[in-house]
Amino acid sequence: MACGLSSILNLTCTSQKQLFTDEEWNQLATRFTSIAIRYAPVDKKLMTNWALACGFSRSDGNAFRAMNHLTLTRTANFGNTSLYQKLMIMENILLTVQNESFLLSTLNEGTLSQLKKISEVDIFFKLWSPIINGLINVNKRLRLKSGDTVNLVSTAAKKQLYSEAQQVIGFKIDIRIVYDFEDEEIDLCAGEISKGTLNNAKVWHDDSKLIREGKDILNQLYDLCGNRENNELYSWSIQISGLQCVVSTQHLCSNGLYVSVPRFDFVFPKNLSSLDELDNMYKGLLTAIEDMERRSYLVENFLKQNQEQEQSNLTNVLGFNQFNDEDTSKVEEDVYSYKRPSWYTPPREERYKSVIPVHLFGRKRSATTISSISLSNPTTANNTVPDEYGFYECDGKYKNIEFPDLIFDTHPHQHE
Repeated sequence: MACGLSSILNLTCTSQKQLFTDEEWNQLATRFTSIAIRYAPVDKKLMTNWALACGFSRSDGNAFRAMNHLTLTRTANFGNTSLYQKLMIMENILLTVQNESFLLSTLNEGTLSQLKKISEVDIFFKLWSPIINGLINVNKRLRLKSGDTVNLVSTAAKKQLYSEAQQVIGFKIDIRIVYDFEDEEIDLCAGEISKGTLNNAKVWHDDSKLIREGKDILNQLYDLCGNRENNELYSWSIQISGLQCVVSTQHLCSNGLYVSVPRFDFVFPKNLSSLDELDNMYKGLLTAIEDMERRSYLVENFLKQNQEQEQSNLTNVLGFNQFNDEDTSKVEEDVYSYKRPSWYTPPREERYKSVIPVHLFGRKRSATTISSISLSNPTTANNTVPDEYGFYECDGKYKNIEFPDLIFDTHPHQHE
């Protein structure tokens, strides 16, 4: 429901599949998953040494010789800072698999009572943070935030939905990957963490919340970068469910349609014999983070090109008026009209005060917008484009694009 009320088609899970036939769903999935994300190139020397470390671990029944091998290799390549840091990431993963057997086995096949002994903080900081933060620190272009922080864009959008509420706070996000431009944080990725399959309700809730967080990020990017091709702007999301991780992207694909597309699905190695599973995990996370870095350059270049115009009102550009009818100056109107607000839970969880987004089905479009979007141009007998008030001539009469049932003998603004 939350995704539907936020104009989002969620291909990450099958909760919306029942709304379509199997053929329709497959066509949608094929169409949108074809939006390409190229895998980042992987250092051959790194993966060769990792394969050797995996072999040592399986042969020895522990990770000590493997870690020593990676340490010696890293020391021998101290001049190659990128390889040095990536080898350190591999060492940390080996150390985790060696030392965190209780956590890994509990997440893999533990009972409900056993799962109560661990926390989401354990899952993130002991398992996932070393590799995610390690990859971010290779180039130090981005920054990882954790611990229920709030993207101000979601707070601003929620305030517009619940304008009479006294205390409004946007989504509390488990992890965020941000780019710092001067004093401003620009979100590029949101992440949620749960214990896994024994808490399906939490996983489903996180999925719906996470995709809307990604949509907030995407709306912010459009506010920052203006009218760009849709494939240039998208946001990232990371959903961690115990040992499993799903990485997705969110796109504004057409007028009023956001789509969440699954990109990578992988698992954290649960023991020494499954260390080979790191290959997919590493490639997926590396690709996502390097792509986020490219998004950050796109944002930086645009802001620097427009620094004089943007400097005085950067706060507003970052989303505080993104659904204000009169604030259309920051982006071209055609893409601006594509955007839709999101549905948010009412403040203080008072469900009976829930409000449907005002512009869920779009805005009133001006003649400029109508004439610039070919699919929206009306076909009239005289092939006449509506004027700025929406009036056009049809079979000797005048109609209005917003009120098609009203027919006028003459143009209402024409002097008789």
